[in-house]
Amino acid sequence: MESEDINRYYEDCWIPYSQQVLDYNIDSRIKFINKNCRDVSTFVEVGSNKRTGFHDRLKSIFSTIMTVELNNNCDSDYSSIYNLPDNKADVIAHYFVLEHVPEARNFVALCHKVLKPGGIMIVEVPDITTYKKDYSALLWHEHVNHFSINSLSRLVKETGFELLDYSTDLCSRSFGFAAALRKTDKNPQLQLNNDNEYKKNKILIGQAVQSINGLRKRMDKAYLKLLEYSNKGEKCVLWCANNIMLNFLENKIVPNNTVIVDSNPEKKNYSDKLNIFNPYDVKQDIINSKLIIIFSKSSSEDILKFIYKEFGKTFKSQNVLIFYA
Repeated sequence: MESEDINRYYEDCWIPYSQQVLDYNIDSRIKFINKNCRDVSTFVEVGSNKRTGFHDRLKSIFSTIMTVELNNNCDSDYSSIYNLPDNKADVIAHYFVLEHVPEARNFVALCHKVLKPGGIMIVEVPDITTYKKDYSALLWHEHVNHFSINSLSRLVKETGFELLDYSTDLCSRSFGFAAALRKTDKNPQLQLNNDNEYKKNKILIGQAVQSINGLRKRMDKAYLKLLEYSNKGEKCVLWCANNIMLNFLENKIVPNNTVIVDSNPEKKNYSDKLNIFNPYDVKQDIINSKLIIIFSKSSSEDILKFIYKEFGKTFKSQNVLIFYA
């Protein structure tokens, strides 16, 4: 896919995700900024999407906050990083953006131009070293780059940055890492081992692909079970409107006698092709259901407790299927 194609894709892709709940940790972002940024006044976020509580929190740190977003439906200050003035920002941040950019080196160079001398670039990207156990970043098809801290450090060094700090604990999503980089012409303060980086990362990608293939096989088997119950007239529930659920239903139809449920009212419009219900609106369907497929590991226990508490409904263990990435 060419850069122009990707730009067109992101210019109008926001609407399906506009009702999506916040999927990152604001506290982690703020802590990482406070740890690495001092005496700052101007903050620029590239790929900001809609403004959230994160941007409200930034007001206690920065006097000026600017956003850059390709999506035509977002209320941002700039539609392109090319429109930003040079030497303007104390801090420029992009969270889970760089993996989507075809010409990553050029993008980082543009960030360098926007920063004041000694300014800080904050980056969050998926961590390739976690792909074997958490392959979320490979499951979504928009990613054209994959990074370890070593490969990211080498990339930014070529464009005039030094690595100050990096952290997995303070990354706002569980499958990535955060890095703080200073605009400079000096050598990096942290010496990182780049030996055999390509070979190591190729192995990690291969392991993740094997895991994803295994997930797809389990999903196909679960869908056949869903069809079996539906064909017998049994009620079934798909719980959690998220990317895993969409992946499960990719190129498939929602069988008869099956409802999609999410307790978060903002998820009602998560997909323009699917009907997503609040659990109380399909109470009887849930009570009568024989099979439930939950698309979240962390919330599965709470979901089953909620169903029992609110509706007095329990499921046989073999009829509770859980998928996650």
